[in-house]
Amino acid sequence: MTVSDNTTENSPAARNDDTIALIAGKLIHEIKNPLSAIYMNLQLLDEEWRNETGPKQERLKKKIALLKGETRRLHDILDDFLRFARSSVIVERRPHDLNEVMSEVIDFVRPEAMSRSIRVLTTYSSPPPVGNIDKNLFKQALLNILLNAQEALDSNGDIIVKTFARDGHAFLDVSDTGRGMTEDEQRRMFEPFYSTKGSGSGLGLPATSKIIEAHGGEISVQSRPGSGTNFRIKIPLATAAKPDT
Repeated sequence: MTVSDNTTENSPAARNDDTIALIAGKLIHEIKNPLSAIYMNLQLLDEEWRNETGPKQERLKKKIALLKGETRRLHDILDDFLRFARSSVIVERRPHDLNEVMSEVIDFVRPEAMSRSIRVLTTYSSPPPVGNIDKNLFKQALLNILLNAQEALDSNGDIIVKTFARDGHAFLDVSDTGRGMTEDEQRRMFEPFYSTKGSGSGLGLPATSKIIEAHGGEISVQSRPGSGTNFRIKIPLATAAKPDT
């Protein structure tokens, strides 16, 4: 599977993305306000009934806990959708050392990986590949892929990260030794709201795809059940400008 697009920042499609992101932001703000009020009132009920005992009280406390969990889940879905809507809106693009960018994201996920006995192994290109990117947006895409790799592993597995440059492009590979994916999962993995997990919004990988497209790049995946998964990001190398780190 390969996803690519030559959309530029000033094209009608890019301007349409800006409009959608603006509308989504306002709509989500209007929904999250009453949702937060509901959650706070559930929290007050929870505190009020916390020390009460008896069968009726226990049933009530379970219902409050269930409603709090669902409210929190809806809040998280709205946050994920807002990130998805904004994921192709380039704010600022500059030359960056992609080894350094990847390293920063790995540093963020490594504590959780270590707690699950997951090793993160890296092989970085020298000299480092430099990409002309919106750093925060690109880090979001990398984070989504690393989290996906981490979730594919139960424990004692490996995540292997590699960067290299070839034919005017930078490549970033993220592989895992997890369960792998079926052909149907690979076909549908970039569909919004599609997820094989019991939790999650199914927007992480679609957002990643949009971000890579917005950088004039491609994302591809190779996987087999029981044999792990490899994600490959390909973006154009930056010009000879000095990279920011």
